[in-house]
Amino acid sequence: MTSEAELLRVSGNYSGYLSLLEDLRLHAEGLQDHNLRVWTISRLAEHQSLIGQHSQALYTLLGFERKPAEWPAELWATSGVLARRRADLLGASVDLRKAAQMFRDAGRIRELVRVQLHLAAAALQLKEEATVATVLKEALTHMLRLRQLNEFRPDLEELNELLHYAVLEPEIAPYMEPLLDNLANLAGAPRLPEDGAIALQVTTLGRAAVQKDGEEVKFTYAGTVPILVYIALKPGRTRAEMQLELFPEKDAKSGAAYMRQCLKELRDKLGPQIVRFEGPHQAPWYALGQDVHVDLDLQHFRDALSGGEVARALALYRGPFLPDLEESEWAQQVRDEALLALTFELRNQMARYEAEGDHQRVVLLANQYLRIDPHEHEVLELRLKAAEAFAPPHELAKYTADLRRMFN
Repeated sequence: MTSEAELLRVSGNYSGYLSLLEDLRLHAEGLQDHNLRVWTISRLAEHQSLIGQHSQALYTLLGFERKPAEWPAELWATSGVLARRRADLLGASVDLRKAAQMFRDAGRIRELVRVQLHLAAAALQLKEEATVATVLKEALTHMLRLRQLNEFRPDLEELNELLHYAVLEPEIAPYMEPLLDNLANLAGAPRLPEDGAIALQVTTLGRAAVQKDGEEVKFTYAGTVPILVYIALKPGRTRAEMQLELFPEKDAKSGAAYMRQCLKELRDKLGPQIVRFEGPHQAPWYALGQDVHVDLDLQHFRDALSGGEVARALALYRGPFLPDLEESEWAQQVRDEALLALTFELRNQMARYEAEGDHQRVVLLANQYLRIDPHEHEVLELRLKAAEAFAPPHELAKYTADLRRMFN
């Protein structure tokens, strides 16, 4: 049963995972099995915190029969992860360091790697770059040796920002490169607020998707998620105004019918309180329900760029905004603004590091820029110029060939 639960967790079947954990907890209590209680309590508490139930997660963790001074490493690790997710970064660092040392002393490398990933993430938020480098290098070294990433997949998805930070750090980037192919398809995992009747994580960059309580909600109509996103970003519009901005290719009659279908699907799949409308009966305006929280990746992306956090922005930017919404001028404008803001910030940072003589970081930033826009001549030239200061011949040859292809 524990193996089945772990398989469900790694594959993202969180409803099945939670159900099996509850069964295991009953078995653990009935058998009074210490190891099974530790295993179940740690995983149940972590899952509760993952979906934003921070108080319930603490209640579960502290329900263990022994006082914290006698806790095994698993519970210190869980305590640290819970603290990091509720933004108690100093507490997380203390607990995760304790767990890491206990796992290291016991030679439990897989458990150590997982703790180190979360410790590095906490250190990154505390802006302790030296700690991030030390801890992450050790974790990545173990991961390269183990050659098994599947068991770490949920953590790597949740800590996506940490991985993008690592790609841009000259000291850590060489450890990341062998893993990049295996990590390319990871997506962010939900970190939902505890309060509110409905809490959603909405992905708009690269694809349109809605997650509720850790699981993706499937919709029949392609326009359903864009309507939710539009209402979150531009509340107070009428149905006709939304249709013109989102689906201008539809005539008034078919557009109105399509809007009604999508709005109905939102209420059917996410709850009747997801959207409220007020105003004139013939032309009411729409907004999110009062107890609805929508966590938009686009907003986090904008916040990251406004703070100059390019690693976080790159972690969030997985492609164009609502890519399947092809006829909408509004969507295209948001796409253009997002891409311009990201490339502008990358250019600013490249210019700053070039002025400081940090050529390695210029190349790493240029590589990220060229993933987004591979045909930008100025950036190709800048990368080659920076690489000439330190790169080996084979790397210079590659960058030279990439630049020459622009003229063929």
